Amino acid sequence: MKYYYSCKIKYCKVVAEKHLRLSIVDSTRIKLDSILFNAFDSNLGNILMNNKDKVFHFVGKLEINDWGGQKRPSLQIIDAARLR
Repeated sequence: MKYYYSCKIKYCKVVAEKHLRLSIVDSTRIKLDSILFNAFDSNLGNILMNNKDKVFHFVGKLEINDWGGQKRPSLQIIDAARLR
C-alpha cells in the first residue's frame, strides 16, 4: 500500500457510470493519474467528485497502467481523507 499526502484533485471524470478517474497533484506539482473503482458504492466517490482543488491524503495501490502502448504510473485509490 502507498500513501500520498496533501494532494489536490485537478481532474475528475466518471468512467463507465461507476468508476472515477482522477489526476492528483502533490505539493511539488508531480501529477499522478488515479482511479477509484466502484466509486459510488460508498460516499467516497461523491466526496472526491465534488471537491476539486481541495487537499486530500490518499491511500492505494501503485500500479503501472499499460494502455495504448504507453506505460504510466497509476494509483488505484482505496481511501482518502480531506484536509480542512
